[in-house]
Amino acid sequence: DLSPVCNLFQLRYLKLEGNRFQFPDTSGELRYLQVVDIKCSGDLVLVGGFLSDACLPSLRHLRTPWNAELGRGINRLTSIRTLEEINFCNCSVENIRHLGMLTNLRTLGVIYNRRRGNDEDDQTDMVKFAALATSLRELGSCNLRCLDFNVALMEHRQPPIGFLYSWFPPPQFLQKFHPHMIFFFRVPYWIQQVETLTSLRLIVDKLEGDDMHVLTRLPCLAYLDLQAIEVPGMEIIIDSVSFSALKELKLIYESSSLSIEPGAMPKLRIMHLIVFGHAEQDTRSLVGIQHLHNLEDVIITYDYNNVMVAFREAL
Repeated sequence: DLSPVCNLFQLRYLKLEGNRFQFPDTSGELRYLQVVDIKCSGDLVLVGGFLSDACLPSLRHLRTPWNAELGRGINRLTSIRTLEEINFCNCSVENIRHLGMLTNLRTLGVIYNRRRGNDEDDQTDMVKFAALATSLRELGSCNLRCLDFNVALMEHRQPPIGFLYSWFPPPQFLQKFHPHMIFFFRVPYWIQQVETLTSLRLIVDKLEGDDMHVLTRLPCLAYLDLQAIEVPGMEIIIDSVSFSALKELKLIYESSSLSIEPGAMPKLRIMHLIVFGHAEQDTRSLVGIQHLHNLEDVIITYDYNNVMVAFREAL
């Protein structure tokens, strides 16, 4: 029972770890509380007055367990800047709509763990994702800096991500975009308009030449984790004006040549290449790694000897 905590009127930081907590209906005198960090293995519901802005006017950061259910009142957290580990499937449509009202929100972390096989869940999710698309458009025009969207496990269904592929208008201050285990058909074109982006993680079904052009011209991008299931042109070219700010690159790709032109990635320090495909394909090569003058660490993971031979020659 956390009721006694509500009398600690000068409390600013609250971290809870355990199996079960009973939250009061009101947060009492916690008017200075700024951070709530909860780790709980049991079912957890944050209800009513505990999320009321009238009771928590200073709350800036809220991290919940992945299985927590946010009760009513999220729209009153007008000072909130960080919401992490929010379980999309446990959120009501109303709460998802109210996310767009949190105009000071800078970091949003969402977990999606819906399993396959329930048509009723599909219909509910369509309504929720429509609400989330609206909220993200509103947040993107305010202060949103970081968005993590995590599909928890491979056996969980893929969410309908059309709203992430065609985000319009693009988020004007976004710095970090990490959709985890979400598969895009191509690199979303709106990304090229987000010049503030510093960290990006993407999985794409196809990586075309135009897709690389979208990414390579991002002026602030320092970290890129890109996985390409298929490279139709069989070649990835990083040209001489590419990735001017990039410091770390993780590239997972299939059976293609990678060519790095002089002047590309002048600040790159860490490069991790993971190459996969079929044994009979011998088109894989690495050209131009000698142009990366600031490179400190190279990690190459491969599946067949022909890759090892080609990369050994390059190094």
